[in-house]
Amino acid sequence: MGNVIYLVEEREASKKLQKSGVAAISYGKGFGKWNDSYSAAFGSFNVVIIAEKDASGRMNATGAARILYGRVAGLKLLELPDRSGRRVRGVSDWLAAGGTGKELEELCNEEKEWQPAEKDNLSHIIHLDGMQSESVEWLWHPYLPKSKLTLLEGDPGVGKSWVSLGIAAALSVGKGLPGMESTTPATVLLASAEDGLGDTILPRLNAAGANMENIHAIGGPLSFNEEGLRIFGKFIEDLRPALIIIDPLVAYLGTEVDLNRANDTRRILSKLAHICEKYGASILGVRHLAKSGALRTIYRGLGSIDITAACRSVLLAGCDPENEQKRALVHIKSNLAPAGSSMGYEIRDGGLYWTGESKLTAEQILGKGYSSENKTVVDEAMEFLKGELAEGAVEVKRIVNDAKAAGIEGQKALRRAKERLRVNSRRESWGFGDGGRWVWELPSVQDAHRGTQDAHRGGEPQL
Repeated sequence: MGNVIYLVEEREASKKLQKSGVAAISYGKGFGKWNDSYSAAFGSFNVVIIAEKDASGRMNATGAARILYGRVAGLKLLELPDRSGRRVRGVSDWLAAGGTGKELEELCNEEKEWQPAEKDNLSHIIHLDGMQSESVEWLWHPYLPKSKLTLLEGDPGVGKSWVSLGIAAALSVGKGLPGMESTTPATVLLASAEDGLGDTILPRLNAAGANMENIHAIGGPLSFNEEGLRIFGKFIEDLRPALIIIDPLVAYLGTEVDLNRANDTRRILSKLAHICEKYGASILGVRHLAKSGALRTIYRGLGSIDITAACRSVLLAGCDPENEQKRALVHIKSNLAPAGSSMGYEIRDGGLYWTGESKLTAEQILGKGYSSENKTVVDEAMEFLKGELAEGAVEVKRIVNDAKAAGIEGQKALRRAKERLRVNSRRESWGFGDGGRWVWELPSVQDAHRGTQDAHRGGEPQL
């Protein structure tokens, strides 16, 4: 096994191996400060990770192996055996017991290539004390964050596609979007399942002054199943676009996906978010609004609330009810910065024109039926819980986090909504203090009369 480099947890142990003529580097605890550029540096090496023989050491070594798996020429994970009757915990003990570089090489040759366990998702423990805080970067502050998922939604005919292509054109030439300075021209990738490339998209991009050399489109059908996501990821890896526009998003989720099932949509959106983080690309998903009424603006989008929850920013496009020529983008959700002002736009003379800040609100765009003045916070929380628990029991911690993401203000409203809907509480696992796992579920016909009595018996933690 040539071109070998040994990775050990302890820095002093790596120095001792180096003195014995072995190429060794310390990887620290669990690769907390590791990134892909470091992995690339080992691409041509056969890597041997030497694990400390305790629970923490094995966990850290396995975490390192998961990160490097598939990125290096060869990968082995080795625990050093006891030597000369002495207990060996790690490299230092082994060398102190008379171990040599030659013996280490022999042990390495006998070891099999490391493979992740069956169904191992290659997740790993990250020690937060080794991480650096990162500032948020923007393609368009505060509407479109870099390396994140953003939604652009609205009713048909309000100009969602015009807006998305206007953003694409501006980025392709480095023209600053409203409120932003000029930037370096960037690459944009389009995935459109509704508008034709030649008769609709190309003319609109030309009208917006786009640099076509920086804009690419996915040709042919693509579904975000396992194979489709692999292909999609390869496109991103090769092209390295700053922005990916998916119009409409639901057309690419696949016919086998139930848009109203949180588990289905959450699985795909989490993989898209991973692609964003991995390649530094922003995704702008375009989504139509549902025809049926909802209590809050953020519930109007087609599909599960998890689609909204997965996105860091959500923009609503719509018209002034008194003048359909006046339109605006309203920032209805923002996790990474205070929401931006509504931004006006018009579509005229075959082009998109930004008209500066607008006073239009989501309530005006959607009509009086969606005015927050007509609904109480508890009503909104009840609607949220009905959707959240539609598929069955959900852990309380997740419900609270999703409620915050959905804009439900105050846990008191959530508690009152739970009481009105007679939501049942039960403990699925036991532990001391907060160690137990509590879930909520909608009552069945048989147990609706019981209300929340399980919670009173079991001592459910307060929200």
